[in-house]
Amino acid sequence: MLRPGERLAVVAVGLDDEVRYRSQPKPFGGWDPWTDLRGKAKSVAAQIGYIDGVEVFMIGLDDEVYHTWCERPGGPWIDWTLLDHEASPLRLPRKETAAEPSQAEP
Repeated sequence: MLRPGERLAVVAVGLDDEVRYRSQPKPFGGWDPWTDLRGKAKSVAAQIGYIDGVEVFMIGLDDEVYHTWCERPGGPWIDWTLLDHEASPLRLPRKETAAEPSQAEP
């Protein structure tokens, strides 16, 4: 992902399930060291946040959706926050539709 100010950023899940982040402060320059975001995940997604920040979402090993963010380069990361239980697509019951064969009347 490309952060404001041309800073390239990467969020990844390691072989140990730990979520890590690193950025490249200058185009074609070196990379900052990996930052451990202190969370274990099955998968992650990231987006540009407000101003110059980064927001990271993860599906934790417990199948819940969590969120963390950093407001500026080199700034502190906020502790992982569990998203509203109702917002987690992994916990919502599947919606049934009348078009599904299992719902057809005999």
